[in-house]
Amino acid sequence: MRVVETGEISAEELDTAMHFRGVFFLAVVGMIGVVPVASAQSGKSLAKCEKTLAKETTKLAEGIQKAVSKCLGKIAGEVLAKGDPVSDAAKACASSFSKITNSEAPEKTLAAKFAVKVAKACDPTDPNTKADHTAAEALDPNDAAGLQAGALGAYCGEFSGDGNLDTVSEWIACADEAAVCTALQQVAVEYPRAPEWLGAIATAIAALDASEPKYTDAAGVASGFQAQIDRDMNGVADIACGPPPVASGRVLPATGQTTAYGSGSDGDIGAGAARSFTDNGDGTITDNVTRLMWEKKSDDESVHDKDRSFAWSTGSPDEMDGTITTTFLAVLNGDESGCQGSGDPDPCCTGAGAGSCDGFAGYTDWRIPNSMELYSLVNLEVVGPSTYSAFDTGCAGGCTVTTCSCTASSFYWSSSAHATSLGAAWQVYFGPGAVDLAGKSSIDKARAVRGGL
Repeated sequence: MRVVETGEISAEELDTAMHFRGVFFLAVVGMIGVVPVASAQSGKSLAKCEKTLAKETTKLAEGIQKAVSKCLGKIAGEVLAKGDPVSDAAKACASSFSKITNSEAPEKTLAAKFAVKVAKACDPTDPNTKADHTAAEALDPNDAAGLQAGALGAYCGEFSGDGNLDTVSEWIACADEAAVCTALQQVAVEYPRAPEWLGAIATAIAALDASEPKYTDAAGVASGFQAQIDRDMNGVADIACGPPPVASGRVLPATGQTTAYGSGSDGDIGAGAARSFTDNGDGTITDNVTRLMWEKKSDDESVHDKDRSFAWSTGSPDEMDGTITTTFLAVLNGDESGCQGSGDPDPCCTGAGAGSCDGFAGYTDWRIPNSMELYSLVNLEVVGPSTYSAFDTGCAGGCTVTTCSCTASSFYWSSSAHATSLGAAWQVYFGPGAVDLAGKSSIDKARAVRGGL
């Protein structure tokens, strides 16, 4: 939609904009879970859930888009039509944003109303539900009679959570965030100056009265939406529904080194994408730059123990068929044949951070990282171990992957073999942060990964 100085648009423009908006909202609803429902005992209930979700997701996205556009339209009138400062629209914007965040009456927000209506129709654990289906029927991606929402785990993981939908409430939260993102994408189309104006109005609203919750709430909405629309904060809208991309020219992770050793040294230039990690609370850590998900290591004598070691190969014909796969990966990927025995604290994947023989943290695609992936965990600013704090915190005897994170100052296997020395494979030495070769029959540490760079 074109923004004009008077804030008015022609009937033709309005018709075009509304058509575009309708298509946009329908698109996100399609991503969130509108799939064919097979006949089943609970089919009627599931169909109602699906219909409610589609309706309420559209209403939520439209409501957020309308509230933000109302604020920016007021700013356009003050700044473009009258030549007045952005601050003249502060109170009007605070009023619009109260529909989005309201700490004094949280139940009145658009998101709260959305959650109540959808939970009533979709979540069998909700006290006010009218749903006749079970959570398993809604979430199981292999249940032909359900909504197959479980298949949306990876998609929803880009908004919140760990990429594994365990409850209907997580699914509802995903739908909420997807609707917000869709609304803000439309706002960015309607108001090219949205990044600039949202930043300015956040400051203006915060200056009104710091003791008034409605103003602090509204300022938070404005600054939060500015960050979502303008992810690299350069004044240009670049919103996308999903994780922020690595900035242009910074496709490789930074080394972690911050100490400068002269002009042009690594610590001086600081090249590479800044590192950040998310502990998913289930024994895994996600690297927010590479998007790889890593197994955490523990100190509890389980298969995840930082001191447990494995062989890369049985020795002939030098293939990766040693205990690193037949024991370590076998346990993580849910194969009972890889269990250490009845005395192992983690037999058949039922120990801390595993949950069932469906695989560690619910995944069955764990693998050994290649040498580049493994070395991405090296932090050249520290030694002993040379890694980031996310991988070395709270490590003490008896701690599990859900209560601590450990890294031994030792050699860890990669899946990369030497090109000509057939009996050797590459390792990363996390003591000083170095790369070395070792015989494939050697017994050394391992850390699993899933996903791909």
